[in-house]
Amino acid sequence: MDFPTIMPELLDLPDTSVKKEEEIKVSKEDLFSALDALGFSRISWKLKLLWGKEECLTEFKNLIINPPEKDFRQGFPMEVFKIILKLQETHDQEFPKFVKIYKMHKDYI
Repeated sequence: MDFPTIMPELLDLPDTSVKKEEEIKVSKEDLFSALDALGFSRISWKLKLLWGKEECLTEFKNLIINPPEKDFRQGFPMEVFKIILKLQETHDQEFPKFVKIYKMHKDYI
């Protein structure tokens, strides 16, 4: 027995679809606060200090490739790693000139 398909737009129901991660806008302040809340306030403080400077890209590289010694054996929790990557993406969007400079230095890649 075939049942008719009901189209949600005809029922005037609210959109309950889940937004993809990249569609959700999160401010960098919220990301820094999340790092603080998760116990990574030193990393948050250092990134805030370097934000908008070319050295910030080196710090992101160091965090992603060479995590701090205390976390070296187990790495970052996945949630923290995602926050760091999102902050790097935000920095790259706000300061694209540093991304170009950074990519020119082959010893940094």
